[in-house]
Amino acid sequence: MDKQRFCESCRRFINVEYLYCPWCGVEKDHSLDLQESIEQSSKEMEIILKEDNLQRMEEILNQIDRDMLELMLSREKKKF
Repeated sequence: MDKQRFCESCRRFINVEYLYCPWCGVEKDHSLDLQESIEQSSKEMEIILKEDNLQRMEEILNQIDRDMLELMLSREKKKF
């Protein structure tokens, strides 16, 4: 089996011997081999997961703030 690469532009498999992607026309030096593509996708996923985790943490902290405020207000009402 011939060695395959991923086209950076259209993400389709292309033969490493091709000078350009037959699907979209991007030149070969702009395409990624399978390992490079996997590494790049993994890095992008890590960034997305970190951003998602930060967003979830922020939502949890906001809920904690709301709960604490509600608790404080309920205790103040009981004093009067």
